[in-house]
Order: sequence, then structure tokens, then C-alpha cells
Amino acid sequence: MSASAQPRRTAAAGGSSSPTIGLRSTDFVASTWRLVGGGSTFRIGTFNPYIVEIDAASPNNSLRIISAGWIGVGTGFPQDKLHVKDGNLRIEQDNADNHALLNFIANGNTWEIKNNKDTGRLTFFAPGGGATTASFKFDRAAQENLLRVGVLGGDTVDINGDLVVTGTISNPDYVFTPEYALESIDDHAAYMWQYHHLPAVGAGQVNAQGQAMVNVATRSQGILEELEKAHIYIEQLHGEMVANEVRNAGQLEAIKEAAIAKEAVVEALKGEVTALKEKVTEIEALKALVQQLLVRDRGQPQG
Repeated sequence: MSASAQPRRTAAAGGSSSPTIGLRSTDFVASTWRLVGGGSTFRIGTFNPYIVEIDAASPNNSLRIISAGWIGVGTGFPQDKLHVKDGNLRIEQDNADNHALLNFIANGNTWEIKNNKDTGRLTFFAPGGGATTASFKFDRAAQENLLRVGVLGGDTVDINGDLVVTGTISNPDYVFTPEYALESIDDHAAYMWQYHHLPAVGAGQVNAQGQAMVNVATRSQGILEELEKAHIYIEQLHGEMVANEVRNAGQLEAIKEAAIAKEAVVEALKGEVTALKEKVTEIEALKALVQQLLVRDRGQPQG
């Protein structure tokens, strides 16, 4: 089937119609394209509403395509494939079933920036995983200045809120379970002095440029594990200290009782010594009396 195009131009009759050029094709599917210059608007399309409408009051260079194929919006000298000058780029989706998307494709790899129709969140993700696997999300409820980069300092990330980290980490409360093999205080001390880091925290790492690298999630887990183990050690040492205090108190009481008993013995010995001294005094008195008697007897004549 051959196709034919028949241009048709109609002039305004009494101002009731717009000048129109119609292009009609009868090949495959019959259709008519119209170029309508009515009033202050130039229109292109198959029927009202038209696909393209250009207002006569539009400023110069509202839209220009240069020889390189670059498109300028608001500029006659576009500097890239699409150059928008003195205006904003707006992506609006009125269909409730669709998200508002902006795609970036390079070497077959696609990234999307999406205004999620269901949550209102702005998400960054690689298509195929679904909205729930987006790599980066902004919620409309986020407070102002929640995340700032380079504001306080060129090398400073400022987070004005709670930082929640999830991933391949776990809460180290397992150290309180009976099956956890808690190393002794001596073994723990020997490890840290030999390797110069705490066992659960791990050694420090650096990148190829010699800069320190920290995995915040695993480091936080390791620090918490070591803190909980430290409290276990504190409880153990406290128990030993209390046991020593009880043991020492018992020993002290025994020493006091022994001292009291010794004091009683000493007092008894003192009494015995005093009694012995009295006996000695009596003996000395008897001796003196005997001496006197002997002397007297010697001085008397024999009968």
C-alpha cells in the first residue's frame, strides 16, 4: 500500500478558525498531523490537545538545537547535550501508580534517583532490587541539617541526630551466657600486652595511603564486648575481694580470741608469780627466824 501526503491549509473565516496545515497519510494507519497557528499559540499534533504548543510571547532561545545536536533551554549556546539556563529542571509524576525517576546509565550500569510514590522518600539505588533495597534514602520527616558535610570543617561530617548502624553485627550480650568461653584475666592481660590491642576490638588498620580506617559497626561491637567482659572481671574481682574480707575478718576474730586467751594465761601466770613471790617472802622470813634461833641456841651455856 502506498502512502500519500496531502498538505492542506485553511484560512481563518471571519476569525472563527485558525490557519492550519494538515498532513494526512493513508498508509498502514490513517492519520492526520496538524500545524495550527491560532491566536497567540502555535500547535503541533494530531488533534486537540496538541503534542507541542509554542506561545508567541516565549522569549528568544526558549528552545534551541545547535549543529552538535545539543539542546539549549533558555540559551542559544548550549554547553552540553541538555543545557538549562536561568531556570529549574522539574520531573513531575501525576500518575499515582508511578514514581518520579531520574536514571543515570553508563556502560550498561544503571542508577536511579527516585521519588518514591508510596513513602515520599528520595532514594538512590540500582534498579532490580526493589525500593526496599535502595542504597541511600532520605525521608521527608528528616530534620533540617541532619547531615552536613564540610560545613564545620573541610574534613568534617556533622550528624545532628542519632546514628544507627546495622549490618553483619550482633549484640555482644553472648558474653554473659554459660557457654561463652571467657578467657581468664591473666590470659586477657597476656594477649593485650603481646598484641597491643584488646582481643574483641582487633588491631588497627590503614589504607594504601597510610590513613587509619575504622569499621564503625564492628569496632563498636568489639568495644561493647570488651566493656561487658571488663564488668565480668570487675564482678569476679569484687567477689574475691569480699571473700578475702570475710576470710580476713574471720582470721582477725580468731587472732583477737587467741590474744584474749593469751592475756588470760598471762594474767594467770602473773597471779602464780605473785603467789610464788609471797611464798619466797615467807621462806625468807622462816630462814631469818631459823637463823635467829640458831644464834640464840649457840649463846646459851650447855647444861
